[in-house]
Amino acid sequence: MGLKKFDTLTEAYPFLVDLEKKYFIQMKVKNELPTYGQEGIYQELWRSKKHPGFLYDLNSLGRLGVANIEVDGGEWHPEENLIYRFFYMVKYP
Repeated sequence: MGLKKFDTLTEAYPFLVDLEKKYFIQMKVKNELPTYGQEGIYQELWRSKKHPGFLYDLNSLGRLGVANIEVDGGEWHPEENLIYRFFYMVKYP
């Protein structure tokens, strides 16, 4: 998977969409990972622009295909991070 040179974004767009699909297939991760928290029941929250982003709970990450997650200290406590309060939690079904 390499990058090609394009003269316009319109010309590049189909190539980039295909490249992204291949990336997620290669990673064996669902392509919804970067956007699920912006859609559906989370759309209003995302569009409010009150949050710079979102995060997933560990079970949701697993259902999205993220594997081999290791947590320093053995337990995940995102709420202990000072910036946690700025983000919202997303649960993937």
